Amino acid sequence: MKRKFTLLFTLLLGILAFNTKAQNTYYWFGGTGNWSDINHWSLTSGNSGAVLAPQVPTALDNVVFDDNSGFGTTTASRTVTFTAVSYANDFSVLTTASGNAPVFTNNGHNSNFPYLKGDFLLSPNTVWNVRHISFGTTDAAETVSIQTNGVTLNGSIYFADAGIKSLAGALTATGVVWSATGTVNTNNHTLYIESYFNVTTAVTLNFGNSEINVGQFVASNAVINSSNIIIVRGSNLTSGPLAFNVRNNSSFNKVRLMAGGNVRTTGMLSTN
Repeated sequence: MKRKFTLLFTLLLGILAFNTKAQNTYYWFGGTGNWSDINHWSLTSGNSGAVLAPQVPTALDNVVFDDNSGFGTTTASRTVTFTAVSYANDFSVLTTASGNAPVFTNNGHNSNFPYLKGDFLLSPNTVWNVRHISFGTTDAAETVSIQTNGVTLNGSIYFADAGIKSLAGALTATGVVWSATGTVNTNNHTLYIESYFNVTTAVTLNFGNSEINVGQFVASNAVINSSNIIIVRGSNLTSGPLAFNVRNNSSFNKVRLMAGGNVRTTGMLSTN
């Protein structure tokens, strides 16, 4: 009897583990609208099967925007608005050159933002006007890929939770990039951002041969590996005159301060 109970318990744990990782793919349709409106989410592209998704996407669900999403040519007819914290696993904009890509916005509200647990892919004609986006996974060994295809993220980026955030192409953002924990791999792609901040928890920044162009660089609790150049423009010094702040165990090839500002280090820095 004990053996049967143990086997049943093991099977139950397996089912529960599978369910926590189960993923659905939800397709956006019907053109402009709010992310939280379930009437825009379908189990098929363009809602061809006339089967709505059972709910708005969760952190376990993949979302797709494609040529069948029903977007028009004007901004008003192709805008997707985040009206609350919105979740997804993989986030894919697959519109082609002949289609109409979405315009994403949160109407300037910091509390209305997407929180993504998986990969992030934008088509080149996407417009991103969202003040804040979070990337994160609770699995420290999992890699999250970020590919914007030349689209500027008009807002800030928060690298949350554990895991590896990996750039699949150059990344440009008009706001601040915050790292809470985990690892960031730029994979030799250019990173152009307003500011970078990491203060309280340890992170690893593998910049490799990437050129890093930043207004302010404050990474007092990060281990940095850089074999190219970090250009600090010295603009938008939001935390006072401190332009470049790093800790020990960091390796740099070259750091260039363009417009002044103070430099602070903890321990010794090594340069190639």
